[in-house]
Order: sequence, then structure tokens, then C-alpha cells
Amino acid sequence: MFEQRQEQRLRLLLLPPAVIILLIAVYAILSSQEPGHGPRETMFDLITRLAPREVAEEFPAATILIDEESEERLGNWPWPRSAFARLIDAAENAGAESVTLTVSVAGDDPLSPDIIARRWLDAAAGDEVDRVAALSVLPSNDLVLARAVAGGPVALGIGAEVRDTGDDVAWARVSLDGIDWLELEGATDSLGYIALPSIIGDDTLSAELREARIPAVTGLPRDPGGRVRRFAPVYAAGDEPAPSAGLAALAASGRTITLTPKPGTVSSAGSPPASIALDAGEAAQLDGRAELRIWLPKDLSVPSVPAWRILDDPETWAASLDGKHVFIGEAVSENGIVQTTKSPVPAAQLHALIAGQLDQGAFPVRPAWAGFAEAFAAISLGAVAVLAVIFLPTGIAVTAAAAVAILNFIGAYAVFRTSGILLDPAPAIFASIGGPLAVALTVLTNMMVRDDAVRGAFHGALPQKAMRKLQSHGGARLLHGVHREVTVLSCAFRLPPNLVKEFEKDPKDYVLFQASANDRLRRTILEHEGTVDYGEDGRLLGYWNVPLDEPKHIELACACALKMLDDVSAMSQQVSASGHHLGKEDLADGRIEIGIATGEAFAGPVGLGGRNRYAALGQPVSFAGRLRARSEVYGPAILTDARVYDKLRHHYAFLDLDFVRRDSAGQPEMIYGLVGNPFLKASKSFRDLAEVQRELLSSWKARDLTAATRALQKLRGIPGVPQPYVELFEQRIMNARLQRARREGDHAEVLGP
Repeated sequence: MFEQRQEQRLRLLLLPPAVIILLIAVYAILSSQEPGHGPRETMFDLITRLAPREVAEEFPAATILIDEESEERLGNWPWPRSAFARLIDAAENAGAESVTLTVSVAGDDPLSPDIIARRWLDAAAGDEVDRVAALSVLPSNDLVLARAVAGGPVALGIGAEVRDTGDDVAWARVSLDGIDWLELEGATDSLGYIALPSIIGDDTLSAELREARIPAVTGLPRDPGGRVRRFAPVYAAGDEPAPSAGLAALAASGRTITLTPKPGTVSSAGSPPASIALDAGEAAQLDGRAELRIWLPKDLSVPSVPAWRILDDPETWAASLDGKHVFIGEAVSENGIVQTTKSPVPAAQLHALIAGQLDQGAFPVRPAWAGFAEAFAAISLGAVAVLAVIFLPTGIAVTAAAAVAILNFIGAYAVFRTSGILLDPAPAIFASIGGPLAVALTVLTNMMVRDDAVRGAFHGALPQKAMRKLQSHGGARLLHGVHREVTVLSCAFRLPPNLVKEFEKDPKDYVLFQASANDRLRRTILEHEGTVDYGEDGRLLGYWNVPLDEPKHIELACACALKMLDDVSAMSQQVSASGHHLGKEDLADGRIEIGIATGEAFAGPVGLGGRNRYAALGQPVSFAGRLRARSEVYGPAILTDARVYDKLRHHYAFLDLDFVRRDSAGQPEMIYGLVGNPFLKASKSFRDLAEVQRELLSSWKARDLTAATRALQKLRGIPGVPQPYVELFEQRIMNARLQRARREGDHAEVLGP
């Protein structure tokens, strides 16, 4: 391999890896700020898992979860909002720092008495009307919930669905006028307008719940793979800002959030936020979607209390909620569970972790110049790996490329560990691996494909010996045209008519079977050092003595033909596998027809480029096809010309079949049937058949019609003689008797198409 690399032209060897590395670099720049990008996110997940967020001081958070046990004890999910009110009351009474309901309560509560009464207003019976009246005087669930949240540090869930990171952002212009928990730094408008990503849906809090101090967006954006990796701290809900549930807990407890808009306008709604800060702390930079990346700690656990315990005995569990930011949520439906980069967790638990990350102010940084740095690393390290694989021995080159990839990942990990900057090592890794692979593929391609002629359709058409020669230096000379003696085998596999009719139910099976049969026969030709070509009607052609000289080309062709007879018996298994439940007996009427002729012919490529093929042109090709076509008439599956018989008559068993001419101007010659190995000659049945056919042909050649008729009668009595063969000579003798006058010359038939 090392020697082959040194034989390549350096500029041609460098071109494919250079193109691949440049494409990787360009892609790294163009997609550097694209969220949810698969390879990049996988790398970032791995880096952040190896370097989890360090928590210097545990954030005081707890969750109240409506779990399966709570559902079994207190009723199936969903629960009425009056139940949420009881949970909020219990948390507030326990001394919670803030309470955030991570279940959306926007819109009407379908389980509220007033909503149920409204649905029964069309009742006809008086007693049903009484029920409606009774329900209508009950307080609505929203009113009960509003009383629970009044004046307390409570955030109510809205916006259960937000746009995923693969979707475009829908910016909405909101005003901060009258919003005490959110400030805008550097506002250019006296009212303080800013563009925020909007939630999906128009449902808002009911009139009773609008007095709640803070609405909390409970939805979390998912990446294309379904994982939650980032969140927007603040959304637009209608024409007002609404914090994400994690930020809402901090806002409800009195923390002040400050947004800094980007200079200039980048959307029709105005300027989106560029950063966010809590109180006077350090600002966290937002990405182009106004989102922050979630950085999980090593331990994802958050203290949790089942909802049924809080409702059953709130005083006992008050201590576990005292002084903490309490997140109330459910974990019994698909919406209640989210998939993080580590494991699935309840949404309320993830909001609690996000609140802790916001409080800590620890967010991975993805600077705007990251894509250019990654592209530079891809080009530099890719070039090093490519030069190593070109000029160093293979083992050292592979080790160097692997070391470059590993060191690049270690470097990205070290940068994040020390500075919190996320750099994607994937482009450089792909370049340091893809570049050397491109070099290897270029070398192998040049080894296997030396020029346009070799890039044709010769794979699977030339025998292995010829292909090896062709792939070596100077081997393309084999594809020059030649004129020499060529042995040609023409074959076709004929299915019985009843089987063809069965295949009409599904033409696809018929085509697949024929393709499989041809492939088996093609491999047999290659195994016998033959060159494969295809003729009309899907028949196969085999050539011997081209493109390589082969002294035993006639012997190999005949051995291949006899092997093809054995192949036919195995093909019935493929018919059975096609779903037609047919076995070997279904092929009893099918046959393979083979014609073999040898003589001078032209041979060489007869196409260009990818449409190339190797073929022989001349009389042996056409005569082999004619012999194949007459196989059904003469009986034996393999028909040969006289030259084949003269060469191999002592090696195989042949039957004399007929006198024919190759064309009208040619000399008459005998054609023969190749029926097997020389041991067959010792059998009495073969000797009897051969003697009778020889007697028939000699009588016919001498125009002794009486002797020919006697020989024909003997032939009728021999089992296995095909009826078309007998009828052929019967018609010839009849025509000769009707002529009355003896014609001069021989009576050899011109063997036409």
C-alpha cells in the first residue's frame, strides 16, 4: 500500500481529501449556530457529561409530583384545578420560598362545576335542570385556585407547548410596562418593547386567574432527536412576557430579571434579547433563538414528595418544603416526562434543575467565532492527517490519524473545563479521519481502475486472472482489439410453459428467478476462465482465449457446458423460495440450451466508459447461437461444431447429429451433441444410439433413402430420442422421394437463425 501511494501523482492524490476537508470546514461555519445539529449535539452531550455542572451550594428546591400512586389513591389524571389549589395552599403554609405549578391552567377547566353545568344547559327534563342549577351555584375551580394563589409567591403554568429547536422562531413584540419582575436595560422605546419567542396556542389564564402575579411557561423545546437541551428564559404570551417555569420560581420569590436587547432590529417584531441577568449578577448570553443551554449536574435528583401525601397529611411533610422553591407537576402522562441528555425525568424536576442553574449563573458559552475556529482546526488537523497517511507507513499513518482525532476531542474538553466555552471537535475529527480515508480510497481506486476503459462494466465479466492483469501497470493493453481463434458458448435457460404461466401471477418473481439463474451460469463461466457477455433475449455468451491467451480454450468451454447442466438441477430451490411452492419436478420440462463453436473472430471492448462491455464479433458467435437454438430439435442440450468434436472426441462422448452449412456459400460439416464424459461411451444404450444415428446420417449423405428409412425406424424404437429429430429426417426423406430426380451435390441444410 505504501509503495502504491508513492506511485500516485501527488496533486491527484491530494485533490479528493482537500475537497472533503474544505466541505467539512464550510459546513462547520454555516451550521455553527444551528441548534439541534445531531453530530454537534452528541459531542456537546459527551463533553458536558464528562464535565458536569459543579454545584457549590445546593439550590433549595423540591417537587410535589402527581405520580402513579397519587393517581391510584386520589383519582385518575387529569385532576381538577381545585386539587392544585390544595397543593399550593399546603406548600405556602409549609413556608415555601415560591410555588410554581408546572401544569398548564390556561383556558377553561373541563372539570370545573360551572363548565360542566354549561354543557348540560340543553337538558329537557326538570330534574336535570335542577342538577344544572345545583352545579351552577358551586364555585368554579378557577376561583378556588385564584384564592389559593392570591398574594402569594406563586407562578401558574401556561404555554404547555413551545416550538422545537428545529422550527423557526415566531417572534412577538411585547411591552414591559407594568411588569415588576422584568426590567429592560438600554431600551430605546419609552414603553420598553422587546421581541420574544412566542408560545404555541392562544389560551390564556381565565379572568379569575389573571390576578396571579406571574404566569409560567411550562413547555420545553425539543431537539430533532426528542431531547431537551435548551430553553428560552422568557417567552411572549399574548402581548405580555412570561418566564419559563424555572425562571418563574425565582421571579415569584422577588428576584429581578434584566434583559438586554441586541443592538439593531433583526425581526419584524423588534430587537430580541441578547443576554439575561438575575439581580446584579453576571449576564448570560442568549443564542439566536433567545435560548440558553441546559447544563446538568452530576446528580439529577431533587427532593420530591408524592401529591397524595401532601393532601393526606400536609403538616407531616411541611418541613421538607420549608424555605424551598416548590415545583408542582405530574409524572403520569407523556407530557409530564421529558428526555434529557442523561435520562428521562419529570418536567417539574427539570424545571427545578433549570432554576438552580439560573440561580448559579453557570451556562455553557457558544461564541460567534466558534464555527471559524472549528473550520480552522478541521483544515489544519485534516491536512496533518492526510500528509501523514501519504508519507508515512500505513501502521504509523493510521495511528497518527487516530491520535489527531483523540487529541482534538481532548482539547475541546479541556477548553470547556477551563473556560465554559463549547467548541465542537466533530469537524476536525471527521477531517482527520475522512481525509486519510479519501487518500486510501483514491489509491485503491487507482489500483483497481487505471483508465476509462477499465472503469467500464468488466467487473463480473472478465475472469479473475484477466482482472488481475488488467489492474496492473500496462494491463490496459488487454483491452485492445484482437483477431484470433475464439471458442464461443451460447446458452439460454428455458422454463417450462406451465411454470412461466404460474409466474404470470407475479412478474417480479419471474424476473428475479431469471436473473438468479443467469447469475449462477455467469459464475460458472468465470470459474472456467471464460469471459461473460449478454445476448438477445437474456441469453449468456461465454468467450475463451480472450482477452488472455488460453491454450485449452476448447476444453474449458466444454467443461463449463457440462457444469451448467449440473447447475440446472439446483435452480429449483430458488423457485421454491419465490413463494410458489414449486420443486424440482416443476422444472422437468425445462431445459438449458447450449451451443459451442470455435473459429477466428474479433474481440475487444464494444462500448465506452461505464457502458462498456467485452464482446466477440464473427461467425463463431452467430454459429454458436444457431446451434443453441436447434438444441430442442436435435435432443442433446449441448451442440458443438466439428472443430470442437475433432479436438475432444477422445475426451468426451459425442453423438453425430446432422450435416449443415454455416451459410449458403460454406462447405457442409457435421454438428455433434456433447452428452457426457468418456465413460458414457462404454454403455450399450449409448453405443446403440450412436451407431443408429451414424447409420442414418451416412445413408442420408449417400442418398440411400431406403437405408435411411430403415435407420430412422430403428431410431424410433430407442427410448429418449426426441420426436422433433425423428420428424426432421422423416420430412427430409419424404421430400427427397417426391423430387423423383436425384439432385447433384450434397444435401446439407443451411443452419439459419
